[in-house]
Amino acid sequence: MKGKIMKLRTIFYGLTSGLLLGLSSCSLNYEPLDTYSDVTEGVTSDGTKIVFKDKAAVESHLTTLYNQMRDRQEHWYVDLLLIADSHSDNAYAGTTGAEVVPFENNSIEGSNSVLERDWNRYLEDVARANKLICNIDLVTDNSLTTAERAQYKAEAKIFRAMVMFDMVRLWGDFPVITTVADDITSENIDEVYPQYFPKQNTELEAYQQIEKDLLDAVLYAPDNTPGNKTLFSKSVARTLLAKIYAEKPLRDYTKVIQYCDEVKEDGFDLVDDFSDLFGMNAAGTDAKMRNTKESILEAQFTSGAGNWCTWMFGRDLVNWNNNFTWAKWVTPSRDLISAFKQEGDEVRFKESIVYYDCNWSNYYPS
Repeated sequence: MKGKIMKLRTIFYGLTSGLLLGLSSCSLNYEPLDTYSDVTEGVTSDGTKIVFKDKAAVESHLTTLYNQMRDRQEHWYVDLLLIADSHSDNAYAGTTGAEVVPFENNSIEGSNSVLERDWNRYLEDVARANKLICNIDLVTDNSLTTAERAQYKAEAKIFRAMVMFDMVRLWGDFPVITTVADDITSENIDEVYPQYFPKQNTELEAYQQIEKDLLDAVLYAPDNTPGNKTLFSKSVARTLLAKIYAEKPLRDYTKVIQYCDEVKEDGFDLVDDFSDLFGMNAAGTDAKMRNTKESILEAQFTSGAGNWCTWMFGRDLVNWNNNFTWAKWVTPSRDLISAFKQEGDEVRFKESIVYYDCNWSNYYPS
């Protein structure tokens, strides 16, 4: 037994000696394999902060901006439908939760959880856009061309303009942030602290920044692509310009007409069949159409991609009984139904309003 122990001890010493020799002959100064590190997001040897290591890092961050429209569903469209349609005569709140009823009866307070959620997430979106806009020109990767830098920055500015356009219509005054705050240290806290708690800008200043972003972006954003309406294109910028010039702070109907005409020249027009916009295919497994000539910007979900947003408003048309045990948001109002009927618009009425048997009786019999 003692001989076996000595033998094992000798083998162990041999292994450790070989390991130590191997370590002494290798360098630990190698390129990290992970995507997040002091190389991808850190500082250079001369102290310059690195935000995007290369072209791939820039394009990855741009993808996150596009994904916000699809993946952050509450503030991009669930809440906007609630705020717009339940705040008007188009719809009732639908459910009776304390967070949504105030939008129906015009008793919204600053503590409302929906508004708080939207405020925080919109500002997060602005920060994401600013990260790209403020740092893309510092990327040293020569494969990122001048034209690509201008285009990616334009796309980020369209994204930022969209966010700020929502914010200014919801809140009026808000902090118009176009920079990235510096890191706080004991030496610069007095200088940097205000960057984290900026003052609110006026409604006019907000619109002026939106206008500036869009006028810059329309020069370098990608052209409209009929087969792919998921891009922040020149047409999206022109559409937003037409919208902001219709608002009181910048009102200029000549420019509204100008940009509407330019959007039409980009190839957009009304579809012949209204059901092409929102209908299902014959098999009931997917959307009827994407990228129609009427569509300007889309956040697309493929079949099975998990768009839970639809469950908030009605049945899951792919899985009929899925998540249909609780009251839905934004129930069409009697005023809206009456307006459709008075116009005799059966086509849009049938595509816009449906009736389902359910377990609740809010506003209508179950």
